[in-house]
Amino acid sequence: YSLPTANLHLPRLWRGIENLMLALGLIKLEDDAHYDLDKIFLRTSIVLEAGKKRGLKFWAFKGPRGYNNQFRLEINGRQFSFDGLPRAEFCDGPLAARIDDKAFVKRKLIEHHLPTPEGAMFWFTSARRAFEYGKHLGYPLVTKPRNGSLTHHVTLDIRTDDDLRAGIKRVFQYEACCIIERFIGQADLHRVTVIDKKFVACAKRIPAHVRGDGHQTIRQLIAEKDRDPRRG
Repeated sequence: YSLPTANLHLPRLWRGIENLMLALGLIKLEDDAHYDLDKIFLRTSIVLEAGKKRGLKFWAFKGPRGYNNQFRLEINGRQFSFDGLPRAEFCDGPLAARIDDKAFVKRKLIEHHLPTPEGAMFWFTSARRAFEYGKHLGYPLVTKPRNGSLTHHVTLDIRTDDDLRAGIKRVFQYEACCIIERFIGQADLHRVTVIDKKFVACAKRIPAHVRGDGHQTIRQLIAEKDRDPRRG
């Protein structure tokens, strides 16, 4: 279950879909007195806790497999739905509901002459054209959803026709729009937090790993690292 355009003030249609799924028991809605923060993504749980201290009301959607990263927030009597984190979509203006749209951001980067990998977006009805475009663009490639997926359904360093087909198919299992672009190797990934146009923090994402100590097994090292409460 995922809203096609997340972080919008809920239109009646999507509120109706939510209510129908709730009535059928396909999902549940737990308020902040009942949802389990330990089973919600760490960065989201931090935002929920900070919001509660400021008097905001949150609900978490829960499906058969647990929390599905969808939430509801109430501000001044208005309710919003968001996935993962509430972002700038709550503001008014041309950027509302577009910040996490990778195709939109790519266009803006190009308009302002900022470097971005060459690529294009395709709807699920144009899967064949997407494949031909990727072959013409040249390997290595990346396929990814148009909207945020926490890096799920993203395929990196595609170098064969079969892997390109599989990467496109994987995206369309998540949403209707696929972005294909050149893969940039030997690059670092940083996530920057900006609030009210002010820089707050920057985190470098490092692939999961453990470092041997000459005594413990890899399984033991993983278990030790997972006990760190900062991992969530």
